[in-house]
Amino acid sequence: MIYGFVFEVIVLAVALAERINREREAKEQAQALALAQQQSILELKDRTNNELEEQVQKRTEELRSAMAALGEANQELAAMTRTDPLTGLSNRRHFDEMLDAETARAARAGFRHDDRLISTTASIGLMSGKPGRLPAAEELVAAADRALYLAKQKGRNRTEVAREMAVLENAAV
Repeated sequence: MIYGFVFEVIVLAVALAERINREREAKEQAQALALAQQQSILELKDRTNNELEEQVQKRTEELRSAMAALGEANQELAAMTRTDPLTGLSNRRHFDEMLDAETARAARAGFRHDDRLISTTASIGLMSGKPGRLPAAEELVAAADRALYLAKQKGRNRTEVAREMAVLENAAV
């Protein structure tokens, strides 16, 4: 009877060992399958991220290109608003913009002393005349120079114009 009992214990031990081995193999297979699926998911995620990154870069480049084109169009439009379409000459808007800019520049050219603005002064000598009746370039410059010295003699912030006839008379002398 003991032999039967020992035999029964051995058979049960072998059966238990076999069952443990099958469960371990099943667990290892399940883990291997889970690992393979996880790796597949990670590869899909990486591939998707790369595709999205490429799309973002493409869209960003398209946006930059569109922004550059828009900037150029805005510059052209701004130039068109400052130019008379019939003559191609600058219009009043351009004059007003330049006046504002030059007024601001002139204000910067001055400086403050004891809370008073001290600005620069200018004396100007000009020569005017009609085309075809003008003397040589040297005489034109000399006439403008004489007008400049006359403006300086008469005071600050003055403009004197050398008239055509006076230049012609001086050129003849």
